[in-house]
Amino acid sequence: MSLNQFEVKIHKMGTGFFQCKFRDPKTGSRIRKRFDSLKEAKNFKKTTESQVNSKGENVFSDLRISQAMKDFLENSPGSNVRGRKNHFKSFIDTFGVYKVTELTQTDLRKWILNTKDQLDLSEKTLNSICSQFFGFFQYLMEENYLTVNPVKGIRFNRHANSRRPRIVFSVGEVREILANAKTFSPNVLIPNFLVSHIRALEERRS
Repeated sequence: MSLNQFEVKIHKMGTGFFQCKFRDPKTGSRIRKRFDSLKEAKNFKKTTESQVNSKGENVFSDLRISQAMKDFLENSPGSNVRGRKNHFKSFIDTFGVYKVTELTQTDLRKWILNTKDQLDLSEKTLNSICSQFFGFFQYLMEENYLTVNPVKGIRFNRHANSRRPRIVFSVGEVREILANAKTFSPNVLIPNFLVSHIRALEERRS
């Protein structure tokens, strides 16, 4: 069935109820819904037709986000969707049980902003999170589960100030850091040492 031909029809039953009937645009199976009033039936008709027009032929699919993500990773093993593991886990924990067609841009934006508040993230990091999941939703579009990518309209200030001011060290300060690092293990201790020593120099400047 062409999406342009999709229509929810309403008729009054002999019992006084109002019935909406239509065919699933993907499977062709007949679907019926009964309502107490004509107003309810008309609201259902309007909502259903809008959903089909905006979300495509798979609008009635039961596919969940968790299964869709599994399918996506099997098809695109090189994707960076798992690049930030804590955000990936949070996404699945939050939306895994959602039907693919239920997840909205509003849901995504709310999740990203909650993540920002919880982890004190920068605007730049928020844009990186959007990029992380862009390919997944693009895949859902290609598979006709969505007609628009919900991530596409979510953007944050790319030129916002960093969470911490950029510190530029003098040649002497860099030499001091390197000299003090020589006695530490290059595999384990140096990274931690450098961080603590750099912060000490920052405090000395303030």
